Amino acid sequence: MMLDCPHCYRKVLPRTTGECPICHKDTNETRGTDPSKTRICLTEKSVLPDVCVSCGAFANRRVTVTARGLNTGANDVGGSKGASRIPGLIGLIISLCTSQGRPGKAAMKILLPQCDQCNGVLKLEPDLVDFERYESWFIVHRNFAQSLKQ
Repeated sequence: MMLDCPHCYRKVLPRTTGECPICHKDTNETRGTDPSKTRICLTEKSVLPDVCVSCGAFANRRVTVTARGLNTGANDVGGSKGASRIPGLIGLIISLCTSQGRPGKAAMKILLPQCDQCNGVLKLEPDLVDFERYESWFIVHRNFAQSLKQ
């Protein structure tokens, strides 16, 4: 059965021993974990509520989180622009020329809400960045995640 690991917050299928295949901690052991946190995916275009990502309180400020890395263009070969229906080298060339995620350097910037009390105390950084899909995964307060879904 899939569950959220209480240590790394990823959705996993634990081993028969209860071990998380990602962080290798026991998913049955919750001592020292923070049940108020969860893991969510955001993009630069995500519409974010005025709820602090760190503590779940009202947030009247935005903090810029920037991630830089490399985009290999792997997800764009035969990508969503219809080039997958064109075979061979021509399809590859069309896909690379028309895709947003061309191979090379990539950067993402997301403005996350954070309250005055958490700002400067708790650093915001992504848990994982996917430059192929332009998505960032963050560990956030559950109140923020729930407000995002509404």
